[in-house]
Amino acid sequence: MDKLFNKYYDRLMQPLETKIFGRIRKQLLSKAKGKVLEIGSGTGINFLYYEFADQVIAIEPDPMMLEQSLISFP
Repeated sequence: MDKLFNKYYDRLMQPLETKIFGRIRKQLLSKAKGKVLEIGSGTGINFLYYEFADQVIAIEPDPMMLEQSLISFP
């Protein structure tokens, strides 16, 4: 069950991401500068929004979410 949840998490969250969360993420994360530490990076959805960060260090305790975040990271 966890594997399926992690695999489809972003897809299931897409309606909320489009309507609400995407705008909030952009407002907050696009202002981050310098070195950024993201704790609990999930599937890596925030990575796209770090426009001015010199470096993003992300940790994720769930191995399956971590794997998904590595796929998401360009």
